[in-house]
Amino acid sequence: MNSTWSPAHNQPLEEIDRQTVLHPNTDLRRFASEELGDPTIVSGADGIRIRDQHGREFIDAFASLWCVNIGYGRKEIAETLRDQALKMAYYHSHAGHSSEPVIRLTDRVLRLAPHGMSRVF
Repeated sequence: MNSTWSPAHNQPLEEIDRQTVLHPNTDLRRFASEELGDPTIVSGADGIRIRDQHGREFIDAFASLWCVNIGYGRKEIAETLRDQALKMAYYHSHAGHSSEPVIRLTDRVLRLAPHGMSRVF
């Protein structure tokens, strides 16, 4: 991206997206030329459904592929994330460092994992 580029305040989100966001697994040349149509700009989600900026709803078949295999809008997950973020949002595990949430979660994952697994990264 050109570090001097700056969008006009009245420029549509779709155009800013085309000029600034790198979309993996997308034919970027066709996307930039608008041949693939406008980007789907997601504005909300609940359960297995996402909603775009125009109010259209879709079943999110990509969610479980990466990180939302339990659905959107889970209050108990959000509350747990909030509580932990207020204590410490993240810390690495390099050079022998760890944290209690990491230790507890890896122990749980290994108890649920197939026999023979011994470490979690």
